[in-house]
Amino acid sequence: MNKYKKIYGSGASYPVGVSNIRYASYLEITKYKYNSGLKAAYDNGQRDVAASFGQNSIVQAARNVVNESGKGIFGGLDETDYDLSKLNADIIKDIKESDAFNKEERKQIRKNIANGDYSHIFKDGNEITLQNGDVIKNAEQLQAIKREAKSAIGQESAIFNLPMPQEFSYNYNADWSNEFKMGTMARLMDDFAGGLGQMVTTGAFSVGTELANITGKLAVGGFAEGAGFDGGRFENVIGAAFKGATNPLGSTDALDINRMLGLAGLAPNENAINFFKKMQNRKFTVSFDFFARSPEEGTNIDEIIYAFKGGMHPSASQKGTGGVLGFPDLFVLKPMFVQEDQTKVRHPMMPKSKMCALTDLQINTTPSNNFVTTKDGKIPLQSVTMMFEEITAMTQSDIKAGDF
Repeated sequence: MNKYKKIYGSGASYPVGVSNIRYASYLEITKYKYNSGLKAAYDNGQRDVAASFGQNSIVQAARNVVNESGKGIFGGLDETDYDLSKLNADIIKDIKESDAFNKEERKQIRKNIANGDYSHIFKDGNEITLQNGDVIKNAEQLQAIKREAKSAIGQESAIFNLPMPQEFSYNYNADWSNEFKMGTMARLMDDFAGGLGQMVTTGAFSVGTELANITGKLAVGGFAEGAGFDGGRFENVIGAAFKGATNPLGSTDALDINRMLGLAGLAPNENAINFFKKMQNRKFTVSFDFFARSPEEGTNIDEIIYAFKGGMHPSASQKGTGGVLGFPDLFVLKPMFVQEDQTKVRHPMMPKSKMCALTDLQINTTPSNNFVTTKDGKIPLQSVTMMFEEITAMTQSDIKAGDF
């Protein structure tokens, strides 16, 4: 049991105290449970569908109904680390099913647990197994879980203060691929009379071509009928003869108006105009090198990496066999600056993010091309690269309200 590893908690800083150094620039990353992130989106400055989901009481009520119904039908979710009531229920359940205690002992132990006393559980080498599979062998392990459970109470978010990354890149991409081709009709806007004359001329040409085709088919069909030939077979014979006369090697394309213009050195003007289609969701890439200079920093680094790994993944039932998954966590990236009086403000030259999903996490435990550990087995030097993608596209309303 790694008591310092918590997916949810108050957060951590690296290096320790980075947010209290005068004139320091650092990156504040806030991690939210998914539903809490939606609720916080509006306060973050977002004016989009995610913020509406988080603020609208009717939508919230509907989402809660679907959420609880889905979990009831397909299996629940282990959405948090242990809370105290869940921990006590787990312990009592295991004791009830255990053969190590008689009826009177179980009754007394349940009273002790209700009063916060767990001392009688582990007598004579007894063990307890929690619903998630954790086997608790002694009071020290149980106390560690209790501390973790206390720290998890009410924790819907966690803040991580990190140095400004070696790489901090972001991009804005707009999709203008909705193309509309006006072609020759565009001439009507500049020269109505000329454009109308052009349409009449080309329309008459097309009518003449079609009439010629119809007349030819009628003539061939009539001749075939008079001669007693099957019409389809006779047309095939005439078609083959014409093709053999005009294109014996199969190397000549059909002659249409576009190719006639091409012979004259002219090409059709599509008069195409691109219409706006959508904005692509903005992405952020950040990279960090973590070097533990003390056991405290080593613990903080472990907590930070563990929290991001956990937050990137969905929640599932405690045994992982449920039919549904809970959405992973959401993140907000906010570059910060410490003023002379140690007041912390938004960095004046860097944008913050909207609610983001962590879409890519790369951890390199050998950035120096050597695997190194401390005497207690910890890895002192690690590099981490993360890619975040905003869950909604940017609009001018977002930029005005949130200064993203």
